[in-house]
Amino acid sequence: KITLMLRSSLFVNILNNNNKLFGKYKYCNKKINKCFNVAVIGSGPAGFYTADSLIKEDIKSQDFSLNFNIDIFDKCPVPFGLVRFGVAPDHPEVKNVINKWNELLLSKENETNKIRFFGNVNVIGNKTEIKEENYYDKVKMDQIEEKSYSNILFKNGKSGLLSKYTTNVLLEKLNELYDIIIFCNGCEDENKLNIEGEESLNGIYSARDFVNWYNGSLPYNHFYQQKENPFDLQTARNMSVVGNGNVALDIVRILIKSKLTDSLESTDITSSSLEQLKKSKNLKNIHLIGRRGIIQSSFTNKELRELLNLQKEGICEIFVNSHDIQLNNSSAIEMKDKRINKRKYDIIKKNATIIDFEDFIDDQQCFNFNHNKTNDKINLYFHFNISPIEFKGDSNSPSENHVQSIHLQQNQLKGEPFNQFVVPLNNDPSALLRLDSDLVIKSIGYKGFNISGIPFNEKRGIIINDKGKIDITNININTKKKNSHNASYYTAGWIKRGPDGIIGTNLFDAKETVFSIFDDIEGNILIPKSSSSNNNIITLNNEDFLPSHNDNKPIIITSDKWNKIDLHEMSLNEHKPREKIIYFSDITKIIE
Repeated sequence: KITLMLRSSLFVNILNNNNKLFGKYKYCNKKINKCFNVAVIGSGPAGFYTADSLIKEDIKSQDFSLNFNIDIFDKCPVPFGLVRFGVAPDHPEVKNVINKWNELLLSKENETNKIRFFGNVNVIGNKTEIKEENYYDKVKMDQIEEKSYSNILFKNGKSGLLSKYTTNVLLEKLNELYDIIIFCNGCEDENKLNIEGEESLNGIYSARDFVNWYNGSLPYNHFYQQKENPFDLQTARNMSVVGNGNVALDIVRILIKSKLTDSLESTDITSSSLEQLKKSKNLKNIHLIGRRGIIQSSFTNKELRELLNLQKEGICEIFVNSHDIQLNNSSAIEMKDKRINKRKYDIIKKNATIIDFEDFIDDQQCFNFNHNKTNDKINLYFHFNISPIEFKGDSNSPSENHVQSIHLQQNQLKGEPFNQFVVPLNNDPSALLRLDSDLVIKSIGYKGFNISGIPFNEKRGIIINDKGKIDITNININTKKKNSHNASYYTAGWIKRGPDGIIGTNLFDAKETVFSIFDDIEGNILIPKSSSSNNNIITLNNEDFLPSHNDNKPIIITSDKWNKIDLHEMSLNEHKPREKIIYFSDITKIIE
């Protein structure tokens, strides 16, 4: 892992940034005696790594004193974002970082918290973003039928995933109170295939829906737990996962593991979701669909080996097309030049069953995998160099409007090594292949939502920034006070660079942003609103927040209230690290 990080351009850029990595910031010959109030928007890895990096640079000496008081805001009632709701439940080692972040929230210095948490608080650019149809517990269930919940939540814009109990705060209020505002709010939207049937057919879901559901995200459980057959798990026989990244493999692995006794029971997967996963008894075939080749696939070798371990346990069998084992010249060079690519190729070639998929295409250009029909194993097919072109429903039952098959286009890679692009192998429509699928999960990446007034790259789905710094001249925030001192704005994590890397990548990304902050402090560009160098902690009052959509008193989950929730979750099941609370009504009872 260290070798991979050393090779990353982000690490190299930070390493070259005045040699400040992992050390105290060098302040030349300047005396600095300042205290900054910081608002971090988002409590995922980027938010906590950024807060922790600032605290570690909290300097006191004879020559200068530099203090940071950090408030972390999140529209979710509970903290930790991607680590809590994105990391697979059977990867507890990745979640261990939560223990350290909990210590940051609950540790005290001079009887005051250096880092405070304010959950259930949604930061908005203007009041027009508050719309009734964007509140998940105000959506009428009988109008949704079986479509992907996220399609309902996000069709009206970026304010989805809110509860009627969510408290809103205007960015202009934070601008008025804080010296530094750092956006670490991640990527909540998803990429689209933009093909026919994607939005109109039932049975097509996003990976975000599925992962958030089994990981206990409140909005998704509010919806899917009310379904008798969530994600069509009880009826699906042929499932396709579109995408070749770690999330795609996580979904497949969790589904297969749910069929093993006591395999997931000791994890933090929600018990209600595991119960539903175990009902997927009809599931026989899983197809992983990737538009590029083996060498270009983005899943890690670790994730691949975990699937192979399940094959060794006899619960599944993995198949790969013999044509995909044959590499073009550029891919062969990519494999030779990167050891990790060579390992991936060798792992697949050595452990998967290699068959010619063309042998299973019938006269109607439809895949008909007729082997292993009699055993209980799940057949897992890796399809490389192939892209979905259209989702088709059941023509005999159009009223059900449910996906039945995928039309696929075979691809080929062109171009120089490490710069190849995908082109169709054959543009003739008659060459399209059909794959039966009555359950489809799309895992093709995420993108961010903008907050009104903040410069945003719509194409990439990220905030426009330079090493984490946002140009304040491009920020359009209303201020109530004339000649008011505006905050300085920064960003870190996925919303800064895009959704790539592992959890630890956000540490180096956060360091880069923190270096930009210190550059501005040293250059006297960043000046605190208060001249005091003491811990001048902000007091937030109810009037600083907008009323909830339920017109109730703001419900704000502070650090001490989160501690109650945390202890309660860990006490519910002695055989699990925690049983996550999945309903807001239960949270309100715990914090009373």
